[in-house]
Amino acid sequence: MHTEHDGICDGMEFSFELIASILDDWCDDISVIPEWHLSTCDVITQGDGPRTHFPIYRQNSKYPIKAQLVPSVALLRAATTNALDVFWEQTTAIVGLVVNINVALAVKRCRQFGYAFGMLCLSQTVSNIGNCLVFIIMAGGITLVHPEWHHTYLGRRLGQLLIFFWEASIFSHLFISGNRAVAVVFPTKYNRIFGDKTTTKTMVGIIWLISTLQALPYAFRKMLTGITIYGLTFPAVCSQQFDPDSFTLAYAEGWCGELTEKYGDLTVSLIIVSLISVLDVTSFVRLYQLRKAHSNNSTRTREIRLFFQACVQSIILMFCECSFFYLSYMNDNPWYAFASTTFIWVFTHCIDGVVVIAFSSEIRRIILRHKNENSTSRVQPSGVQTAITTFRKTNTACSSIA
Repeated sequence: MHTEHDGICDGMEFSFELIASILDDWCDDISVIPEWHLSTCDVITQGDGPRTHFPIYRQNSKYPIKAQLVPSVALLRAATTNALDVFWEQTTAIVGLVVNINVALAVKRCRQFGYAFGMLCLSQTVSNIGNCLVFIIMAGGITLVHPEWHHTYLGRRLGQLLIFFWEASIFSHLFISGNRAVAVVFPTKYNRIFGDKTTTKTMVGIIWLISTLQALPYAFRKMLTGITIYGLTFPAVCSQQFDPDSFTLAYAEGWCGELTEKYGDLTVSLIIVSLISVLDVTSFVRLYQLRKAHSNNSTRTREIRLFFQACVQSIILMFCECSFFYLSYMNDNPWYAFASTTFIWVFTHCIDGVVVIAFSSEIRRIILRHKNENSTSRVQPSGVQTAITTFRKTNTACSSIA
């Protein structure tokens, strides 16, 4: 005996061709779910890249996807899931953008960080701002306006830009950990290594140059098609594909996608994270050994605080890597897939700026002072009030002279 669900999708004998023609018309004027979520019925099969999605239509090898309609409850559930994905992603990205812009402005004015550490922190913060902007404009914005743009060549630049800013983020973390390790383990050599501004600028330039080289392969589309090296043929698509249905990113299929995922992204990230861990552990051991040493207490306190700031940022970065490449494969639930990939990605860049504010009292003072100055500048005294104030000050000065 067939259930109602089976009657719709599997077992009942009726004309799938007729239903397909009905669905063609129905999908053009669909009102069950938002227009930005499902603009056409064959959206699942469009695009030349892989799609990691949770389809609204049940797939069957014998009949077209259009001919098999999921019950309306599933449609509403899919629409609700997608809308909540957009809400949480956009909210987190906007908060992260505001936080990191304030941190960037404060770091430029913060003397406590010094030039080298401040420039590296600024590089890290700029990468956070870049990632948040890409999520706001290209991930959420395009999905809300016209999701089909994600399947164009320009739409696929979303993944490339995210990789570009992500690589800048992890390499900035690496140099920050190296900066702290030198300050703690080799304090007498710190000025020799990081005292020259040209050296620091060169380090920042290297960070962004490596990021550019890392993101460059994701621009390939048809340039490498047909080239065979040692029996391996490069595919047409090498970029990441963002799926507006599941709100997740997927690497391209084929040799190029495997190369960028396993070696260009995963292997490089693991190496960088391992180096960061070694540097942080080395710094921690040295700080533990010097805990009873008689030295400048204020300097020692500052070094400890900056070390733990870098350490907490590194731990958050490591968890993001672990979630994206390992935890995300443990469950097929759409909410879990979104939370363990897209959300944790944007959340990492949001919370990174919060960590800087939490560990630096001077950064907090600069941000609060800037806000107070802005609020004070908005309240302009009137001409009468200014004249009265000037008159009172003049009388007070004259009486004191007399």
